[in-house]
Amino acid sequence: MEALHISLGQAGSLVKTLSLFYENFTSLSRFIQDNCEIFLNPNNSAILVQLFSSRCEQSFYKELLHEIIELIPTAVIIGTTSSGVIKDGEVSGVDTVISFSIFQKTNIRTAIYRKDVDEHKLGQIIAKDMVTDRTKLLMMFTTSGNLNVSHLLHGIQSIRKALPMAGGVAGNAHLGKSFVFDNSEIEDLGVVCAVLESDDY
Repeated sequence: MEALHISLGQAGSLVKTLSLFYENFTSLSRFIQDNCEIFLNPNNSAILVQLFSSRCEQSFYKELLHEIIELIPTAVIIGTTSSGVIKDGEVSGVDTVISFSIFQKTNIRTAIYRKDVDEHKLGQIIAKDMVTDRTKLLMMFTTSGNLNVSHLLHGIQSIRKALPMAGGVAGNAHLGKSFVFDNSEIEDLGVVCAVLESDDY
């Protein structure tokens, strides 16, 4: 399964989602400025940035993560490589799509786990580390071709059986590499997770 944009409407107090194809820092900055009333709303509790790209250079991701954080310091980022991206029904084989989901009354935490143990044990570690009674959704993306996702999910469900989950497997970029990442880390053998937490329901 390729990495896909996650529908978050049932996972927290989602206010709005905005998306764009990334071109450069200038166009990204202009997009943020054009929507500043949405991004700077004082009622926002979290801004989740989902990033999917067919680029394979770690240096590209490091720079893009830096740009996003510079423009939106409170952004919580989760992303993967992909063999293709979709925005508004438009498919692109060589591109980068960024999706911004703005929440109220919802908090978001992320973490990256390298595959240093078997997948079942890794799933149990993720469930114990990330999930609380406030968790409404666990999002996960794994690197491709080197993890048994079924065993990973069974490990999580052995600790949190009824936990809502969503996610996918990173697509291979053009040189056959796959990465997952968050605000500060890029991993080529592991899992990136995000939990959405709320007291509302």
